[in-house]
Amino acid sequence: EHPPSHHRTCIIALADEMDDELRAELQDLGADDSLGKPISLSELIYKIQKLSTGGRDVKPADYASAFLRQIRSLPDTESPDFFTAAATLGHDMMGTTTVISNNRLSELAQRLNDAALRGHAREVANFLGQVCSELTKLTQASESARQV
Repeated sequence: EHPPSHHRTCIIALADEMDDELRAELQDLGADDSLGKPISLSELIYKIQKLSTGGRDVKPADYASAFLRQIRSLPDTESPDFFTAAATLGHDMMGTTTVISNNRLSELAQRLNDAALRGHAREVANFLGQVCSELTKLTQASESARQV
């Protein structure tokens, strides 16, 4: 189980990408853990998908930018929390692969999670770098699609 504060970060990161209406609906659904109900990112994503069919679609790029923000806020590699945070990130990304449907990213998320669980700093750094470049491609693809 991830600490509720982690879910809070994910919720906030994803909420940045949403309009106010969608954010309000999510809070009604209990995604806000102030109700004492921590919610996993994959549950949250499921709820977002369910909601978004009636409103604005949540695009892979929304997740990509949320994950990029999460990577930027990872603790320092020297921190005792670093590996837990990196493993959690990998795990959360594995939970979003249905939305992102990017095989390369799924594989990297799995490897990131494994390396972090084993406590291999160099491997974690390597996979984080590759994950960042895949996520950046996703956000850029979406930017160029918007300009067309």
